[in-house]
This record gives sequence, C-alpha cells and structure tokens, in this order.
Amino acid sequence: MEKVRRISLRFYQDGDENKTGQVISLNSGKDFGMVTDLQGLGFSLAASYSQIGNRFVLNDKKINQDPISFNIYLKTYKRYKELADYIKWADYKVTLHYDIEFDGTVKDFRRDMLISNVGKTEKVNKYLCIPIQLIPLSFWYDYKADARLSISNSDEYVQYEFDNDSDFDCEIQFKVYGGSFNNFEFKIVSSNDEFEEKIYQMKNITISSSEVLEYSSKDNEFYIRKVLTSAGNTQITDLLKSEYLDFNNENILKIPARKNSILMFKASNISSKLNVVLETKKFWVSV
Repeated sequence: MEKVRRISLRFYQDGDENKTGQVISLNSGKDFGMVTDLQGLGFSLAASYSQIGNRFVLNDKKINQDPISFNIYLKTYKRYKELADYIKWADYKVTLHYDIEFDGTVKDFRRDMLISNVGKTEKVNKYLCIPIQLIPLSFWYDYKADARLSISNSDEYVQYEFDNDSDFDCEIQFKVYGGSFNNFEFKIVSSNDEFEEKIYQMKNITISSSEVLEYSSKDNEFYIRKVLTSAGNTQITDLLKSEYLDFNNENILKIPARKNSILMFKASNISSKLNVVLETKKFWVSV
C-alpha cells in the first residue's frame, strides 16, 4: 500500500501567534523519529434520543473529542530526552501536522493538541518505542499565507473573494495599519442560494498612524482593539464597547461554511495608504 501521508509535530509556547517553535518530522529513520500505529484520525458522534411511539427521535448530537494516538520509534535515549524537553517547554501543547499527498498536490492540515500521555519502553532492536496520546483542542484546519490588501481614500470597498468549502464557519483575524483613519467598515457578502450580509462598523474613534486596529473572531479569542507600541511599551484599548460599535450589527463575523463570499473593507479620512493583513482558517471534522 502506498504511503500517502507525512506526520510532524510543532512545539510552541503561548504567545507565539504564528506557532513557529520547534518542528520534528516523524516519517523515516532519517528523521527525528518514525510514527507507526496511527489511530484516531476519523471521528465519532455522541447523540441523545427520545422515544416517541415506535421511533427514536434525535434530540442532540455533537462530535466527540476523540484522542489521537501513535508510537514514535527513536534511535537514542538522547532523542527521547529532547522530545520530553520539547513537550515540557511547550507546556504539553503541540500542533499535529498531517500532510496528505494526492493528485500530485500536498496539503498541509493541522490540529492543535494537548499531549495527555507519553510512554517509554526499553530499547529493543536498536529503537525505543514511545507511545503517545493526544487530546484535540481544535478540529483540523489548513494553513495559508496571509492575504495582504491596501485601502486608500475612496468611496469604494476593497474586496477579497473567499470560497469556504470547509465544514464550519471560518474564523477571521486582521490588522489594519499605515495611516490614520476612522469610520472603518468590514462586511461579508455571501451567496449560494441566497444573499447574506454581515457587517462590522466602527464609529466615534480615530486610529492614528502609530496605532494598529486588530480584529479577531476566533472562538477562544474574540477581540476588537487598537494597539499602540512605543519605546517597548504596548498599550491596548478595547473597542468591544457600545460607544465604538453599532450593536444592531453582528460585529463578530465569520465566513459562512460551504458558501462563496466577498470580504469588503472601507475606511474614511485616511491620511495615507492603509495595509490590511488578513488571516483565515478553514476547519474540517476529518481529513
């Protein structure tokens, strides 16, 4: 059977937004180690039912947080010590990389995990066998380089097309910087069977040329804020307040699943060209 996947682990520390850290490959004897007996890449459901007559009616269902497990074979005790040090350094958190190759294309899928169990055997046939168990902290997502847009003084929206073909609404993060501006607006227009519009609109505040507007709709990290960094000091102003937002709008926006969407940005009273750095993540139940 042809091997169609590659496995690696990326260890990082909290505060490392790009999750750079330390990467170890686990695919052959030439790598840091080699993975075998990989289990748990699929999914299972938990469901509750009510009996109505001779039928059972589904009340609720959710996807289980099933663990992923595998064995890592290492050549030396030194490698085990390095692995254990990486795990402790990263506070037991890791990103699992699962690279799948088909039709001549390699796709890099990732999943944030907690290392819940590490075993250790004696050395047999020149290798240490290290059983590992991971608990998912996210679903699978793909990684793409940031999109970079620019906004100038104009009544026209700057547009960015996005096809969310994943299983979930897509979270968004962006930063806006460069010149001073106000009256910032961000909206998502989606269409498949019908049009849907979501809007975030900032009011009653000016972002100076030395400040950055930061926006996040991540499930575990909602924020709308402006950030000023000067002489090594960082000052953060929370903009999730009624004096800055129109709460008739949704404000915390995600790109709808299985829809083609256009992301639209506009600002007014711009002193010089604005840069928009946009990051999105698509999530899947299984890959």
